[in-house]
Amino acid sequence: LWRPRRLTVALPIICITLIASVAVLRVGNWERERALTNFKLVSDDLHHRIETRLHEHLLVLQALRGVFVGSEDVTRREFRQVADPWLLRYPSIQAMGVYTLVEQADLAAFVAARRDEGLSDFEVFDRGEGGQRRPVRSAPRYEVLTYIEPLTRNRAAIGLSADSIDLVRRAIDRSALLDAPVVTRPFRLTQETGHQLGVVVYWRVSQRMGDPTAVHPQETHPASELNTVFVTMRLDDLLNNIVPTDAQASVCLMSGSQGSLRQRYAGPAGCELANSGDETVDDRQFQFADDIWTVRVTASAPLLASQGRWSAWFFAASGMLAVGLLCAFLLLVTGRTL
Repeated sequence: LWRPRRLTVALPIICITLIASVAVLRVGNWERERALTNFKLVSDDLHHRIETRLHEHLLVLQALRGVFVGSEDVTRREFRQVADPWLLRYPSIQAMGVYTLVEQADLAAFVAARRDEGLSDFEVFDRGEGGQRRPVRSAPRYEVLTYIEPLTRNRAAIGLSADSIDLVRRAIDRSALLDAPVVTRPFRLTQETGHQLGVVVYWRVSQRMGDPTAVHPQETHPASELNTVFVTMRLDDLLNNIVPTDAQASVCLMSGSQGSLRQRYAGPAGCELANSGDETVDDRQFQFADDIWTVRVTASAPLLASQGRWSAWFFAASGMLAVGLLCAFLLLVTGRTL
């Protein structure tokens, strides 16, 4: 009874099954492409937010620099009035401050002036390798941390000589050489109680930087007129303030170097080890101050899984149901006509 109908029934069913299988696979690919497109939009937004925020931090430093360019004498009160709005707007800024280059002959008068401003215990000191205070070494000139805000959590740093910390000394010298902002490599800040890293961006400036005849400020102005402004940033705080909690993607801030030399600055532990060739990982480099940084955005599993996962299953189930109905129809029709 069934043998004469094998070709009539089986061939259409096999063809329809193959067509349905290909269609299910294609729908699955469409859903994945849609998920990746959505991830691209999320990644574009996060990259833009992070690069914009970091650029805004440089603008804060530039604004602080402008205060010292435009004024021959910035008082502690004026400095606080300039810094407070920026610190309130950007919680990731740990500190804003200025180093002043002081000749040895002017050091006593400089210390007396700071004490007259209300810091009765002001003194210039060196910092040892273990972070302890030491008497300042005799030198022709001193780069002294003069102002810093917020003062309450950074008071212990007032009077620090930059020459006692190689990281600071190199950054200030490089900024003077480039006449541009210079960022340090990430390190654990002195004020840090957790495990996140921070960076400091320095920018050398003299009070009369606007002199068009000046080729090198150090050569045309007295050393006592030179200042270096800086902004200290906590990097995990910066990411946490930018990346929405429902972003459905993780963000990693890294160095610009490639491979095993890549260093994580902020983000989940081990995020720098992800395969950069994966289509769910989006790496982009950008320049921050004098350095090259990388922002890596990685799609989360829920982001990929949530994009149309039921569509493919529904289409597959519908296809199997259609094949079953076709099979029953063919069996019924051929059973009556043969």
